[in-house]
Amino acid sequence: MSIIYPLYVEEVVKQFNLEVLVNQDKLKSTLIKLPDITRCSFELTGEHIFEDIWNVIYIGRKESLYLQRFSLSIVEEKLAFIINMKPPLIILGPEFAYENELINAAKNSDVPIVKSEMNLQALNFTISTWMTEKLAPYTMYHGCLVSVFGLGTLILGDSGIGKSEITVELVKKGHIFVADDAILITHIGPNVFGKPDDLTKDYIEIRGLGILSFSRTFGIEKQISSTKIDVVCELINVNKEENKHVLFERLGQKTKYIDIEGVQLPYYKIPVLQGRNTSDLIETSVIDLKLKRQGFNSANEFINQINNFNAKNKK
Repeated sequence: MSIIYPLYVEEVVKQFNLEVLVNQDKLKSTLIKLPDITRCSFELTGEHIFEDIWNVIYIGRKESLYLQRFSLSIVEEKLAFIINMKPPLIILGPEFAYENELINAAKNSDVPIVKSEMNLQALNFTISTWMTEKLAPYTMYHGCLVSVFGLGTLILGDSGIGKSEITVELVKKGHIFVADDAILITHIGPNVFGKPDDLTKDYIEIRGLGILSFSRTFGIEKQISSTKIDVVCELINVNKEENKHVLFERLGQKTKYIDIEGVQLPYYKIPVLQGRNTSDLIETSVIDLKLKRQGFNSANEFINQINNFNAKNKK
């Protein structure tokens, strides 16, 4: 089941420290439904395809140059037309020449207007990217998420297998904690990203100890709010009857993959046995993946070595 969180204009204004010019009282109640920031095009000519504008609107120097062709009364009509289409937010660029006219047009509306020193390209790179992540649908997974050697590592496994304890071991080895238990995962572009659920953020449950505040127990410097997921490690209890016939990799010649939210991610099945240090195995899995990405395959090297040895003995 997908989870979509509402995004209000107030969050955008606070996140990027935007200067509010009018309708500050509407920030908390105005929803943003689409992450794109677009210029006014047809709308400034008085033409439109839809009755309302759902995108955040940017108005800057180009719009000023276009409006300079008209008398002030026509400019006011065109700006009022934009306001009447009820965009969730209008961002003014630094070189928009009709700021006062636009503010006057918006005073009796619900449309907040803010000002930014950034151009449209910079706004799309920062604010639009941030809104895309905020508005993306998330699916909840039960597991742990850790950045191991810089790669986002999703740890899956049955309840009680020790995912949280292994996560603590990884953090004590210098890796970075992201989330425990309830992980929200979304597909953005070609990648998947994970973050903690708001209710469980900063908390980790350790059986026998209970629920701990991660930042206070281990340090805020060992925690990040989200990460791109690069690899999946599933812990499998081989002592369970249903896992007796699970086949584990012996050579590791080919990388196996698992589908996470429509993206194929490298996948390692790790048997959990008494006496084995599972956190070491997760670290080794990540190192193996990084080596394969650089073109080195340990299994292929080993097979080539065996083949060369056999070839020499035949002579």
